[in-house]
Amino acid sequence: MKKESPPREKAEEIYKIAYSRWCYELSHEKNVGIAKNISEFVCDKILENCSDDKLKEYWETVKFEIKKVRH
Repeated sequence: MKKESPPREKAEEIYKIAYSRWCYELSHEKNVGIAKNISEFVCDKILENCSDDKLKEYWETVKFEIKKVRH
């Protein structure tokens, strides 16, 4: 089993993917908001299907770190 990256790194990875794939507004601030919303949605979907407590804690931390991502 592959070891997960630290939550901050995973948050940045998800955010960057969301930003580059789905953010086409002229406003950078709008794009940041969109990317963060998408990233949090991804975490929520993972958490809905997660039964392992350690994994849940990891993804809750990733979701928290997404709020702090700067771009």
